[in-house]
Amino acid sequence: MATDDDRFEDEEYDDRPRRRRERPDYEQEHRGGLILALGIIGLVMSCGPVGIAAWIMGNNDMKAMEAGQMDPEGKQLTQVGKILGMVSALLMIIGLCVGGGFIVIAALGAAAGG
Repeated sequence: MATDDDRFEDEEYDDRPRRRRERPDYEQEHRGGLILALGIIGLVMSCGPVGIAAWIMGNNDMKAMEAGQMDPEGKQLTQVGKILGMVSALLMIIGLCVGGGFIVIAALGAAAGG
């Protein structure tokens, strides 16, 4: 009866270190982590300009990935960061509109109340 040890004796054992899968060289490395961090900061800290930066950088990086100029490994991180940047920018615009509306209402009330 064969044991597990006998099975390994029959097979050829390869003790060479395993190499990582070869990837093609790209002109640029992905910036997915940076874009994701900017998107999170823009959303959590309510900092619209940082969110806009994440949106623009994510958009440019997605185009570069589709053109084959940038490493597509960080595509998901880039997409999520871009979406978070868009949400942050949208919330900033809504906040500015609501704040501007309050200012207009206050100014009209002050002018009417005299």
